[in-house]
Amino acid sequence: RINIGQTRKLGTKFNPKNSGLTFDLIKSMFNKKTWQIIILLLIVLGVAYYFFNGFYLKSRQKQASKTPQTALDRLFEFKVARQDLSQKQIEKYKKEFDKDVDLILANKDHFDFEAVNDIGRVKKILHDYEGARDAWEFLSLKRPKNSLSFFNLGNLYAEDLKDNQKAEENYLKCLKNSKGESGNEQYYRAVVNFYTYYYPTKKKQIEKILLNGLSQQEYKNNQNLLSLLATYYQNNGQPKKALEYWQKILKLDPGNTAVMEEIEKLK
Repeated sequence: RINIGQTRKLGTKFNPKNSGLTFDLIKSMFNKKTWQIIILLLIVLGVAYYFFNGFYLKSRQKQASKTPQTALDRLFEFKVARQDLSQKQIEKYKKEFDKDVDLILANKDHFDFEAVNDIGRVKKILHDYEGARDAWEFLSLKRPKNSLSFFNLGNLYAEDLKDNQKAEENYLKCLKNSKGESGNEQYYRAVVNFYTYYYPTKKKQIEKILLNGLSQQEYKNNQNLLSLLATYYQNNGQPKKALEYWQKILKLDPGNTAVMEEIEKLK
C-alpha cells in the first residue's frame, strides 16, 4: 500500500525507479491495434496532403496559363507569327510597335487609347491573334462605352479566331456604343459582311440592323446604308423592297448611273 504521505513524496520528486509505472500506464492505454490505427491514419493524412498540395499547385499553374495576359508584359511583347514577311517589313512593324510602347510609357498616368489600339493592329498583322485580342479587350475594359475596340474584336473573332458567337457579341456591342456617332458606315458594312459570309444562318438580322441604323438621325437617308439594304433585299428574293430602296438612293443622287442600272435589272 501507498499511504498519503508516500503519495506526496512521490509527487514532489521524480524517482527513476517509478518511471516504468508511467510507461506501463501509457502502454496499457494504447494497445498494439490502436497504434496500428494511429500510424495508418498518419500515413493516409500524409498521402492526402501530398496529393492535395500537388493538385492545388497544378490547378493554379493551369489557371495562370489560361488567364488572358492583358498586363503590360503581354501587351508589350512583339511576337511575329506570320511567315511571309520580309525582314524589312518586320523591322517596319517593330518601329511602329516600339513607338506605341514609348507613347504609353512616356505618360503612365494618362491612358493612351490610340497607342494601345495600334498595338492591337500591329499584332493582328503579325498574326499574333491572341495578343491582338488581349490588347483590344484591355481597351474594352478600360473604356466600355467606346465602339472601335469592339469593332476590331468583332473582325478578329470572325476572320481570324473563327468564333461567330464572340464576333456577333462584339459587333452588336460596337453598334450599340456607336449610337450618336456619325461616319461609322464601316461598322454596318462589316456586320452585313459577317452575317452574309461567316454566319449565314442568322442572315435575317441584317434587315433589322440596317433599318435600325437608318432610323437614327446620324444615318437618316445615308446612301451607304440604303445601298446595303437594297442589295440585301435584291439578293434575298425581295425585288419590290430592293426597288424601293434603290429609288430612294436615286432620288438623293439623280446622276448615280450604277443605281440606275440596278433599277433597270429589277423592272
